[in-house]
Amino acid sequence: MIGKWKLTEVLVDPGNGKGIFNRVASDKTLEFFSNGTVVSNGNLCVMDTAAGQQTGGTYSLKEKTIRPDNCQLEGTDLIIHFRLENDALVLQYSCMEPCFEKYVRIQK
Repeated sequence: MIGKWKLTEVLVDPGNGKGIFNRVASDKTLEFFSNGTVVSNGNLCVMDTAAGQQTGGTYSLKEKTIRPDNCQLEGTDLIIHFRLENDALVLQYSCMEPCFEKYVRIQK
């Protein structure tokens, strides 16, 4: 986990369960540190491919979660679930239908 990851694909299901990952042209990155913090050059509070707004938070390998700073969803702190899938890091956001961001490691 520790290192820098770049956003390469997103999946937003249209509501029929047939959503697929689509490649994106994005400069958004996540960087995980050994002290349990994560920093992004994009907004962690929403699923978004844009870079430019630095945000951060904490992560738990045990719980497989990221907790962005100062993000709430319906009055509770936002929690992003993640999994490692082959050589990719997949983040699952809280959406009505399944929605995911897929990252590849670019720096250890």
